[in-house]
Amino acid sequence: MIGREAEASFAETLAGYDAMHWIVVREPSRLPALSADQYEMEFDDHGAGQRAAADILASHPGPYCLVDLVDATGGMVPGRENARLGLLKGLLDDGRTAELRLVHLRRTAGSVTGEGQPDAGVGGARLAGLVRAVGAEYSAVRAVTVESDAGDLAAALDRALRELGTAGQEPEVRPAPGYGRWPVSRGWLPKLPRGPVPSARSL
Repeated sequence: MIGREAEASFAETLAGYDAMHWIVVREPSRLPALSADQYEMEFDDHGAGQRAAADILASHPGPYCLVDLVDATGGMVPGRENARLGLLKGLLDDGRTAELRLVHLRRTAGSVTGEGQPDAGVGGARLAGLVRAVGAEYSAVRAVTVESDAGDLAAALDRALRELGTAGQEPEVRPAPGYGRWPVSRGWLPKLPRGPVPSARSL
């Protein structure tokens, strides 16, 4: 799932993952379709998300993973999570038993978008809570929210795909210098130990 911030060049990014079959769900756009399978909906309409889920399942039963990049680059827009939640519920309420991995990326709280839009990290906090609830309610779902300051959609997608294998181990993670990733549930970030600067001879 991506917002209207996605540009036509993002199609090249998707094409670079030739092992993946992409189903793009995005806000309405005048730009060319980013993939052969694309669905558009207003993100503030819960019912639109449910209808999109029904259409997707009719043609592509049992998607393996759902990557939500809407909060990764866009600004905070009230109600933008409504249709995305409707889509997720629609994909799950068909009685599926196959595993679904969900990775939701959101900007780190306190960050701003390149266009100077309001803090998108705060805007993604509500959906992050819903992702945690869905992960706890549905045994077939492996879900994680990832805080990230990825500079663009291509970097955000790469980060999300790297989280697919560990989705569900922690409900939310954020970058931690020197540690790669750190569970938000621990409430603090580790600090790298200080030590003497190595000499040129020891390098």
